[in-house]
Amino acid sequence: MPRVWDKHSIAAEIRRRGKNLSQLARDAGEPDCTCRQALMRCYRKGEWIIADFLGVHPSELWPKRYAKAPTGRDTNAQRDERQSQNVKSTADMRDAA
Repeated sequence: MPRVWDKHSIAAEIRRRGKNLSQLARDAGEPDCTCRQALMRCYRKGEWIIADFLGVHPSELWPKRYAKAPTGRDTNAQRDERQSQNVKSTADMRDAA
């Protein structure tokens, strides 16, 4: 069964291996907060620093953040969906008038 990681178990494993989040970031030449931010929100640079230190891929630590591999290209449907949220429909405009 694969290990389940949460922010507390990630931080504990880093401490168990003799480092803390600030030290990991500094060792990578990044600001102290880089790895702490990765535990709280999606922050790729910090995620990769932590994952490299633990010897796993970031998708093992944060499976929801890496659930779908980015293709680098939006499909037409994805673009349309984003744009449709920014464009008011004619029905909305009639109701507002």
